[in-house]
Amino acid sequence: MDDQERPLNILMVAYACSPLRTSEHFLGWEWARRLSEFHRVTVITQAQRIAESDGLRPDSLSMLPVEVRGFQWLRRLGPLGQAVHLQLWQRYAARLGQKVLAADRFDLVHQTTFHTYRIPGLLARPGNPPFVWGPIAGLEEVPAGMVFALGGGAVLELVRRAANAVMPFFPSIRRTLKQSARVVVSNRQTLGRLQRLVPRRYDLLPANAIDPGQIKTGSKSPSGVRRQSDRLRLLAVGSFVRMRPLNLVIEAVAGLPDDDKKRLHIDFVGDGPDLPRLQKLVARHGIEECVSFLGRRPKDELFELMAEADLLVFPSLRDSGSSAISEALSLGLPVLALDLAGPSELLARGGGILVPARSPAQTSREIRRTLSGLVVDPSVLETKSSEAPAIALDFSWDKKIDQMNRIYREAVSENGEAAVRV
Repeated sequence: MDDQERPLNILMVAYACSPLRTSEHFLGWEWARRLSEFHRVTVITQAQRIAESDGLRPDSLSMLPVEVRGFQWLRRLGPLGQAVHLQLWQRYAARLGQKVLAADRFDLVHQTTFHTYRIPGLLARPGNPPFVWGPIAGLEEVPAGMVFALGGGAVLELVRRAANAVMPFFPSIRRTLKQSARVVVSNRQTLGRLQRLVPRRYDLLPANAIDPGQIKTGSKSPSGVRRQSDRLRLLAVGSFVRMRPLNLVIEAVAGLPDDDKKRLHIDFVGDGPDLPRLQKLVARHGIEECVSFLGRRPKDELFELMAEADLLVFPSLRDSGSSAISEALSLGLPVLALDLAGPSELLARGGGILVPARSPAQTSREIRRTLSGLVVDPSVLETKSSEAPAIALDFSWDKKIDQMNRIYREAVSENGEAAVRV
């Protein structure tokens, strides 16, 4: 069998790895499961998560447990305690990883832990197999003029900015950047910062992905299936937090002329700590007829709502990616987002409308101007809708696994060439 075709023996480090959970946990699981279709994958992960994949693991995927005994209480101390717990877990995982590497022949080590540069790869060291790190992110920043739109969260954001000014210079992080065979980054903002810190080759690969079978062909355009009424139907989904300032969307709607308001409706699907503020804001502006709060909905019902909507509204100040955006694109649903971080990356080639975000007042004005134009002439959404499925294909798991397989093969090949030169 050709070396470019033989299955590799991969050791993966993934603190978050569970098919029964969301966000990073499901992302870690999907990387492990889908890559195990091509290779033998051994995952070092949390001890308490392994049972959640019982009966779902293929024969080519095995899991090794790591538990930070005596330190679980740290996770109850908020973000700082959780960060300390995660760093401790990573050290325990590295100890186990070194034992595993000594006992068996592995072609490559891949760390996917929590999609962040802040957790260095302790197995990226001379003498170990080539190390792949990522996708990582974390150096995205809220624009200075938007920080105080976060309310009480502004303090945490300023602390995060200060940490991001210092942490990339930590020796363990710089060492991982230098000694990794490949560093995979999920957005250009983080990539640019890392490139200035440690000039080297970086691979750009957005973290979020969708199943290719979910992608619908053809456009559900404003002139077709979607336009079943004379109202422009907007949809806002997810966790309602200050980092996603949907209040600016509400204020934009409130500022529309009365005739435009009658031709627009927005459904909020989800919940979160900012929900009561959003509801009060709607009442204060007297636009209850334009807005519905539907609460949380099952995934299949959410997809039905997406299929019926004309535009997903997803303002986010610092998302490194977004499954909601990729899911919307897969259904031919255009997206309105802020021209920042992960959403900007996802919509760079089409499928949506990107709004600049320099200050809350400016952003709300831009959203109002955009909505006003769409109410009068929604034909632009037809073009965006027709673009969306093709854009979504670029974020399918098939494409991502193909790209990661290429990264794996190149890392292993280059490591072999280096060994021959020595």
